[in-house]
Amino acid sequence: MRFGFCVPAEQSAIISGLGYDYLEWPLAVTLSNPADELAVSHLSIKPEAFNVFLPGDLKVVGEDVDQEAQIRYLQKAFAYVASVGGKIVVFGSGRSRGVPEGFSRLEAARQTLEFLRLCAPLAAAQGVTVAIEPLNRGECNAINSVAEAYGIAEEVAHPALGVLSDLYHVTVEGQSFEETRAAGTQLKHIHVAGAEGRRVPNAQDLEYLARFFAVLKESGYAGRISVEGTIQDLPREAEAALDVLHRAWEMS
Repeated sequence: MRFGFCVPAEQSAIISGLGYDYLEWPLAVTLSNPADELAVSHLSIKPEAFNVFLPGDLKVVGEDVDQEAQIRYLQKAFAYVASVGGKIVVFGSGRSRGVPEGFSRLEAARQTLEFLRLCAPLAAAQGVTVAIEPLNRGECNAINSVAEAYGIAEEVAHPALGVLSDLYHVTVEGQSFEETRAAGTQLKHIHVAGAEGRRVPNAQDLEYLARFFAVLKESGYAGRISVEGTIQDLPREAEAALDVLHRAWEMS
């Protein structure tokens, strides 16, 4: 199993020296700040995964959808991801895919499918896979469960599109781990945090993580697992989290 850490590009060197296998960078933030598009040749690990896929003003759903703008952004984004060795892009982007008040949910679902059908081949052309991230209802009013994301991935039916299971969102929504297990080969990426809030995992989360990891093993998952959580002392807490991840995986 490969373990990574979600971190801004400018803090990569800290994580790079702690024993993680890869980095996960915020894509839209990195692209909007040219200074963050730093060369990765000096890092011992690379940004193999990216979250914060879309800028909030690039809409997937609603009256302000601009497909030409989507295409321009996607081509630039996937080319950049590939240029630094990236393999996974996470489609969370709640501000972009959220359904505006009073807008048809049926039309919103159609627009989301249209975007992902546009997205997948552009990602594939760069050797990148897009993972749909279910978000809890407090963050977005659309695609709130692993089962929903799985259904969308099955409908689009493209090898460059799959599903992410985020342990934090799964827990907030009170979802059964069975949804993650049932995602099977559509499961392309994983996010984890501690059991309380969205903090970085620590030793108190060992059994919590092990239960989730057991489900991943049962589903046949053998990809990447990224830590995504709040943190106060990056070097100390990130190093401790990696030890917990390894121990939990062995326990599961």
